[in-house]
Amino acid sequence: MTTVSNWNQPNELLATCRSRSGSIMQLAVLDLSATGCMVERRAWGAKPEDHILIRLPGLSYMPASVLWVEEDAAGIAFDQPMYEPVLVHLQQRLGLDIRRTA
Repeated sequence: MTTVSNWNQPNELLATCRSRSGSIMQLAVLDLSATGCMVERRAWGAKPEDHILIRLPGLSYMPASVLWVEEDAAGIAFDQPMYEPVLVHLQQRLGLDIRRTA
């Protein structure tokens, strides 16, 4: 599995999240894998099991679900996993640190 993380990185990766009601929030991505991401929550009112659309830079909106919500962060699961070349593309474009884990 490949994990892309931007912790302590100078380049901020922003995700655009759209709820079913049509509200749109831009949130900083704190961690990213092929199956989902963790975003900085701010004042985002999402709740676990909410269905959303999420768009990462250079990509189209993808259907996803909110898995968990804590004070400062929320976990999002993509309905379909991203392909590894997409993660590599994001890493190259945004200068993210990429680590391979078993």
